[in-house]
Amino acid sequence: MTIPEISATRRPVLSLCLPLLMAFGLGTAQADLSALEGTVGHAPAGGSPSLWDLEGDTGHAAAASEPRDDGIRCAGEGPCVEVSTELALRVLPRPFSHVYAERQADESAIIQANVAAFRPLYVFAREGVDLDRGGDPEGWYQVGQGRDAPLGWMQARDVFEWRQALLVSYTHPGDPIEGRSPVLMFQDLASLESLVDDMDMAGRARSLYTDIREGEVPESVVSMEPERFVDITRQFYMLPILDWEQTRIRGDDARLLQLAAAVPRARGADTLTNPEYADQSRVGRGEAGAGLQDLKVDLVFVIDTTRSMQPFIDMTRDAVARMTREFTGETSARFRFGLVTFRDSIEVIPALEYVTRNHTPELVDGEALVDLLAHSARATEVGSLDYAEEGFAGVDTALRSAWREDALRFMILVGDASSHPKGHAQNVTGKDEVDLRRELDDAQVHLLAIHLQDPRAEADHPIAHAQFSHLSRVRGDAGRSAIEAVDAFEQAQYLALVEQVTDDINNLLRQAMGGPAGPAASTGQVATSTAGTGDAELESVSALWQAALVEYIGREATPPRRTSWPGRWIVTW
Repeated sequence: MTIPEISATRRPVLSLCLPLLMAFGLGTAQADLSALEGTVGHAPAGGSPSLWDLEGDTGHAAAASEPRDDGIRCAGEGPCVEVSTELALRVLPRPFSHVYAERQADESAIIQANVAAFRPLYVFAREGVDLDRGGDPEGWYQVGQGRDAPLGWMQARDVFEWRQALLVSYTHPGDPIEGRSPVLMFQDLASLESLVDDMDMAGRARSLYTDIREGEVPESVVSMEPERFVDITRQFYMLPILDWEQTRIRGDDARLLQLAAAVPRARGADTLTNPEYADQSRVGRGEAGAGLQDLKVDLVFVIDTTRSMQPFIDMTRDAVARMTREFTGETSARFRFGLVTFRDSIEVIPALEYVTRNHTPELVDGEALVDLLAHSARATEVGSLDYAEEGFAGVDTALRSAWREDALRFMILVGDASSHPKGHAQNVTGKDEVDLRRELDDAQVHLLAIHLQDPRAEADHPIAHAQFSHLSRVRGDAGRSAIEAVDAFEQAQYLALVEQVTDDINNLLRQAMGGPAGPAASTGQVATSTAGTGDAELESVSALWQAALVEYIGREATPPRRTSWPGRWIVTW
């Protein structure tokens, strides 16, 4: 289970966990990989690289930093610094704050009104600062925009003292049934330590959530992350880390974080004693309000068009045609499709014609996609230099599709080989599955991977599976990936799979709109799918859909504001 992510910018770089939220083939011999693509259309090369040459350095993380001393020294020359690190002390102004010429909160002394909120300022002096007065701290900070000279004075109540230079954001909470519980914010460090040190920590945490949902807010809890997903790209907020403590929970390193919450153009505090915020925060992440009647779906196919892929291109075309035949007049207008195809580096093999091709600069309807799959997306007869292809480049191109602002975004990646890792001569983007996964998350695109496994290329299967699994990770559940593996020699299995994928997406849209599922929807009858495994939805499709829907519904949620000191405390590891 995950909660906030630490970040120096808006892009998350480290996923954290919240312990107090605990709940409880064919018999074909393996072939040399280079022989499976061959050398048709280009000169023979001096042998394919060994499989270990394809491995990169993903998964390596920098070591965690040690806690720092809290002491601050203001020497009168230049900005104040933290003694242990010699780093300059900075503050973050709150909205609607002013800089004064003197330590006097008088309109006549204002030298800069409404300074830019949350833009760091350097501290040159602190006078009479008392941060132990909750939401009304006393004292003054002498601040400046640069290190050279101070600009003026700001009241302690108008700034956050920001020593860590790190921000936290909420991760995707997962689906309403199996996802994580919302983050709780405690009024002080002692309250949180009391919970963490309890022998029945999980039991006490469950009791806290039960009380909150019944309207009985525990005295130790100040606020709570909304149940619904808060999309930082739409409802921008900042959670600066003000202070932290190191501890251990059941043998694992953990950190107790002191946070502030900053929402643009807003001051004050959103606490669970505020009825309006309490009601908003407890709305379930599956409760959509009025939004689902306008739901739309963008679906972009990313398909390998090297020479082994033509049968699968044709079957994808047939599945999409089948899907469009089942559209009602209403659902037809809600779907838009895209198509990106990929091959391999044309610097190495010019006869391949392209690395990637976007066949849909603007997304199209189902009939147009069927036509593109029939006439434009044709497999090449030219073999690649090695077995790996440029699937990463295909995903990278598809990410820049003309997605609609108000649509659920899905990508279906179809390929039979791994992609060249970063640093490989044929990797044209300089990206790998880790880079692209971050970009998928940022764009709120949910990827389903279909791995066509050639029994002769067994040595490549674990490499491709690891890449596809990371790309197709379900948001809100780091342990689950939306990946389907199919024997490349069992073409009927692929046809059944791709038909079920398209049927499931079509039916899930109908259900979300409040109508029946299946091709008989227009007659008022509930029909079951005859493709794939029958009327049960694929777990991979259902998980992606739920993750996307949680994000869509979360557009109505707003993050809690909390501008009082000492801020709120949460626990992470």
